[in-house]
Amino acid sequence: VVGAIAANVWAEYEHSAKEIFPTEDLRVLFLEFQKDKCLAVTSASAGYLLCAYSDGKAPMGLLKKKLETLQPYLKEALEKIQV
Repeated sequence: VVGAIAANVWAEYEHSAKEIFPTEDLRVLFLEFQKDKCLAVTSASAGYLLCAYSDGKAPMGLLKKKLETLQPYLKEALEKIQV
């Protein structure tokens, strides 16, 4: 359920950001939930999102760093998969 919500929120923010900042791309989206839980989302490749979820123990900066580290490794592999 969280993944579906994250994908819809990402799509809306990405669309809205293009209207406001036409030369910029959405890089990372942070969602904060109850009880300090949070989710960081980024684009892994065209048609794929990469998410990092925290139960509140890991700070958002760490989630962002994990996404930035994983994204280049996954991008090449995901680009080979046809959606």
